Amino acid sequence: TGSIATFIPFNNAGINIGGDQTITSQLAFNYGILHTVGNNRIIIGDGAYVINGSSTTYIDGNEEFYFAGPLGITYTIGDPNFYLPIQLTPLIATSGGIAARTDAGDYSDLTGSGVDADKSINRTWTITSSGATTTGYYVTLHWDASDVDPLVNNSNLIARMFNGSSWEPVTVTGSTATSIDLQYT
Repeated sequence: TGSIATFIPFNNAGINIGGDQTITSQLAFNYGILHTVGNNRIIIGDGAYVINGSSTTYIDGNEEFYFAGPLGITYTIGDPNFYLPIQLTPLIATSGGIAARTDAGDYSDLTGSGVDADKSINRTWTITSSGATTTGYYVTLHWDASDVDPLVNNSNLIARMFNGSSWEPVTVTGSTATSIDLQYT
């Protein structure tokens, strides 16, 4: 666990990050992927920012931003193989952190979700609060074309959110072959 003012990674092989690391000024990607170990996070502090996220420079794991209001933020995240950013605009009721990550594969228990595991995007996204409370959000999720089951019809996508005990519907406002726009209020 630590605090870093300006972090400029220069390692094509990637860097493993242990403990939560808070960026207080700038995360400027140059070379390589940052891999958070376990549940550890790269925390982008209040007023800090991230530049140069790309298919070769991103966070494989948990990235957290501090929100004081409804600001749209791009999470520069992915998994070990793909850069799959999330654009999130939370409707903030109480200021605090919001972390996001994505993982390959269907959610472990789709029972009761209304999602057909044979006609799904084989990817999960996890968005968690670290003090922030919201009244809803707008989010764009991205995936790689290889995550899509062969029987998926992009014009008929549905979205569901597991709130810890049950599944809730999320409004789909648009989609492409590798992304979906969602609204939850």
